[in-house]
Amino acid sequence: MGETPGYTSKDFIEEHIPYRLELLDTYCTAILLGRFKQYPGMKMGSEFIVPTNYGFMVSPMTQLFNLALESGIITFRLLMEFIGIKPDKDATKLAIATGREDDFQISKICDVNGVALLPVDLPTLKKLKDIKCSLFGIRTELSVSAKFVEMHHQANKAAAHLVERERSYHSLNNYFACLALRSLIIVLVYERLKKEKILENRGVWSNTMLHPDVFTKHTRASGEMDKLIREQFGV
Repeated sequence: MGETPGYTSKDFIEEHIPYRLELLDTYCTAILLGRFKQYPGMKMGSEFIVPTNYGFMVSPMTQLFNLALESGIITFRLLMEFIGIKPDKDATKLAIATGREDDFQISKICDVNGVALLPVDLPTLKKLKDIKCSLFGIRTELSVSAKFVEMHHQANKAAAHLVERERSYHSLNNYFACLALRSLIIVLVYERLKKEKILENRGVWSNTMLHPDVFTKHTRASGEMDKLIREQFGV
């Protein structure tokens, strides 16, 4: 059998990356459903949403969100490497992800002038530390580089393999790290290509599962992260 034709940059920009961002948004929704299940107006009845240390208690309703948790952390790793970063060999800090020959990374995308887009700038990313984040009175601090390393490790150890040591993940800090990663892709790719409209309806399905109050807070947190990333990485 002959080889099938490969995907083009247009395919990735218009279909594959938005699809992965949808998975990431659904992961955010699953985290929020677990944290804020007390809202009676959730589209999924709160009696079905029973968080555990690793996900949700299994039922026909929540199994979809268990899938969202597992696929979300793997998607996070994939999108990290797409923008050109991964942990170093000691898994202690971020390094440049060169990728395999057939991996599609940001450097394979060109702007209207034919200039390749650049991977995320590591020194600038490292400046994003001790960011104060809050949602419904729950306050936390996010150091983006350190959290990215941690979540890449979580994907390798907690989702892609069975490991003996218990690990806690899918925390609210994971949620804020997802917002940061999504914002980086918006700024580094879609805004530089002037193709932001492709992502206008991202998260539409998963967000309908949230209580309106939670959705409002989610939208605000996402907008604030977009602003922060744009200030550091915008053209």
